[in-house]
Amino acid sequence: PHVLSISFLLLTFYYLVRQKALPLLAVSIHFPLTYSVSFFSLIPAAIFVVSDWLYYRPGLRGFLQRQTIFYGLIPFFGLIIGILLHPQANNYVFNAYYIHLIVLARQYGNALVEGAELKALNVLSLEWVWVSIVLVLAFTQLANTAFRKRGTSPLISFNRFYLLCLTLFFTLLTVLVSRAVEYAIPFAALSIVLILFEDAPKYISKYTWLGGRQLKAALVVFVIFALASQAATTRKEYTSTRPYDYYKDTALFIAANSKPPGQLVFYGDFSKYPH
Repeated sequence: PHVLSISFLLLTFYYLVRQKALPLLAVSIHFPLTYSVSFFSLIPAAIFVVSDWLYYRPGLRGFLQRQTIFYGLIPFFGLIIGILLHPQANNYVFNAYYIHLIVLARQYGNALVEGAELKALNVLSLEWVWVSIVLVLAFTQLANTAFRKRGTSPLISFNRFYLLCLTLFFTLLTVLVSRAVEYAIPFAALSIVLILFEDAPKYISKYTWLGGRQLKAALVVFVIFALASQAATTRKEYTSTRPYDYYKDTALFIAANSKPPGQLVFYGDFSKYPH
């Protein structure tokens, strides 16, 4: 389900940029049918509207266009339709929305158990390295574009600006809720790649003897090396994980001891059960 939710968010971003109403509606409807935290589908839509206002505000357009509001509302209506189509809509709303709100409230009330996936990012964590790099790059380009002088042309396209806004939001969200890293990484990776391949060669070739093609070729080699290294690390981690049937006895125990039989069990800590 996590891979699906990440894919749905990326598709939502893509269809908002391309302004494809029907595919955007279809993705929004499928979100609550496949994943619990479906309200995340509203985040790209809300940031799309905010990005449009910030990008065109300096003298180019004073108010939001109806078209922007229209596409921003599509994920909201798609989410409602998807929830209504859910075979157990009441249970879904309770588990996906109400319980998550309680957990988040307890998290920041210091009542959530240590090590939960909704904890804040550790201050001493090495993840702060990439978080700091992304924040600096995103904030610099966003500030230069959003707060430019009236009548001046933006330095980057609206699509790039919107992507950077999403990157900045999910990176900041990762600081508060570390689980959000699975959404921050894809948008941050897209932003960094665009900066490396579009912006960096222009400045480096301007002040050095290296040409744009040489720099891009070097970057391609670097990316291939990084992907190969990450693939090897991922393969190593998968080989050291627990077998797929590790919690089989736990599942059977829950099924045998649920009263009445056949009821849904919402429980996040399998270690409480014998296995």
